[in-house]
Amino acid sequence: MLRFVRDKKAQNILSKYTTDIIFIILVLFIVIKPPIIEGKLLILTFSVPFSILIFAAKYWKKFSHSKLLNYSLSFLSFILYIINMRIFKFDIVYFRSFLNDNSVLAIIYYMILSEVISVTIIGFIIAYEIDYLKSFRPAEQVFGIRQGMIINAITLCVIFKLFRHLIAERDKFKWLSKSDSLTPAVSMSHALETGQGWISDGCAITLIIIDTDRFKQINNTYGHSAGNKILIQVAQVLKEETKEYNNLIGRMGGNEFIVIIKKDKNDNIMPGFISRRLYNTLKNKLFILDPEIDPIKLSFAIGEAHSHGDKNENIEKLLHNAEKNMFLNKFKNIRGSIYNKQEPPKLTDAGYDLLNVLAEKDMYTFVHSGYTAYYARLLAKELELSSEIIDEIYTAGWLHDIGKTLISSDIIRKSSKLTEKEYSVMKTHVSYGLRILSQLDLSERIINGVRCHHEHWDGTGYPSRLSGSNIPIEGRIVKIADSYSAMIIKRVYRNTLSIEDALLELKSKSGIQFDPYLVSLFTNILEASDAS
Repeated sequence: MLRFVRDKKAQNILSKYTTDIIFIILVLFIVIKPPIIEGKLLILTFSVPFSILIFAAKYWKKFSHSKLLNYSLSFLSFILYIINMRIFKFDIVYFRSFLNDNSVLAIIYYMILSEVISVTIIGFIIAYEIDYLKSFRPAEQVFGIRQGMIINAITLCVIFKLFRHLIAERDKFKWLSKSDSLTPAVSMSHALETGQGWISDGCAITLIIIDTDRFKQINNTYGHSAGNKILIQVAQVLKEETKEYNNLIGRMGGNEFIVIIKKDKNDNIMPGFISRRLYNTLKNKLFILDPEIDPIKLSFAIGEAHSHGDKNENIEKLLHNAEKNMFLNKFKNIRGSIYNKQEPPKLTDAGYDLLNVLAEKDMYTFVHSGYTAYYARLLAKELELSSEIIDEIYTAGWLHDIGKTLISSDIIRKSSKLTEKEYSVMKTHVSYGLRILSQLDLSERIINGVRCHHEHWDGTGYPSRLSGSNIPIEGRIVKIADSYSAMIIKRVYRNTLSIEDALLELKSKSGIQFDPYLVSLFTNILEASDAS
């Protein structure tokens, strides 16, 4: 028996069903005690139906939430108890001067009805009904018993109410210690404790770590609320993809999750199978941040480790092995694009590495660059340029802000207007970009698109103060696409303009900042598209 109590599973069962165990013991006390004390087995003819009704009142609510049914069954059982008491007139016996039939009955009905008032009324009724005690007890003693029964009933109900409240609070904190506060996952400590328990039971397990790349940049760009939405969606994917296995999903804190799968003897799971499945599902999923923002794709790194049924294996060692495996995979997947709407430009590996650095630096600038490339290609196609030139303009759109990787994040993400000094620093992103791109083998058109995307039609732009048709066509196209993209993309700390207002802004600066013909062409395209 001692071994059973020490067993953790047994302790959990006892903890979970404590209230039910107490309830059953009290009902048995009420049912069995009178026949034993009074020596009349006939009492059982009323005690057994009473116990049936009382159990029905307690547990029927698991099938029906009707309070009326709950009270009706309780009332019928109480009437039966009163009839039993009147017929057999059994004496009131105290145990340790406190516990008697009435106080036990009060606790039973409180456990069913959860109301001190209702139970107090029951106590008064029974105290009144024991008037028959005067036939074999002094009247003064009967009066004292009545008072004691009522006080005991109320006191025990209050004590039990506090006890129930303490159990509820304990269960609440126990649940909080096991569960992640944000996602449908458990806490890291609970996941590892459970995994170690499976290992100690001689079970083989698979441990998988999932890391969301660039999560800090997502928080910085879209805000922590959007980041939280992503974590919830990641946890839901993990839960859905592993539901066929005996598993546990835990959040390691931040943007990392752990999946522990308990392998049964009949499971023939190939190493890496579940990891590849999770990776492919997560890689291709579109994550929704906000109704006003296009869904995005994310990149993930996943690591896996296995135990093989050795009870002496350590969960921490498995975690370490899975983490090493994850970091190896992270470097393999570093070039994955995270923006779903745009196809990647035609670049060498070094070019893709630059875009990944940009995404690491500032997610907003990365997404904005994708939009800029999209609208630049849209305008280039309308001009009926060759497919080669269109591709080069598209690439220039992706790379036009690459120099911002060398600008302080405080300046890039500043929500208020830049100071004169900060604006001077910001303008250097063009020259920084050209210096970075000089290491790549890029065409002159791509370089011109990057160099001239801040030149103004009236000659007041930078860095070369070119004007009119002296600005290469690729620079004029990227300039319009860049400005329009900046106006319509939602940012956490900056309001966006509607399509109509953004186009009006372009028209208002036509002939000043922008090529008037290209503005007219661009607005016609988008207005026609919006109308359709």
